[in-house]
Amino acid sequence: MKNFLIFLAAASLSGFFYGQAQAQQAPEDMFTDTLPLMVHCVMGLGRMTDLLEQDFSEKPVMYSDMSDAISLIFFTNKSRTTGTLVVNYHNKGNGKDLSCILFGGESPEGFSFLTTP
Repeated sequence: MKNFLIFLAAASLSGFFYGQAQAQQAPEDMFTDTLPLMVHCVMGLGRMTDLLEQDFSEKPVMYSDMSDAISLIFFTNKSRTTGTLVVNYHNKGNGKDLSCILFGGESPEGFSFLTTP
């Protein structure tokens, strides 16, 4: 079941980005590549928020509704030394959201989340 959810998340995400890329003409130097991407998912954005708060003291600082089905949420800690990018698929399982970590990392300088003027 876990592998199926990972596959489903990756397939949905690749379809989303492919669909967005097809809406515009890609630059000549842009190409398609397949990358091994392991994602960690939980059922529900609330559960993901709780886990990131408990384990990394991270809170959501940016929310982007990309469509009726997908949202991107960026989490960071107070000192901005860690950050996590989460994709949330609305109503994926039993009416719950499927929330998956796409990337997480550290920024010793405190630059994990910056805004521009």
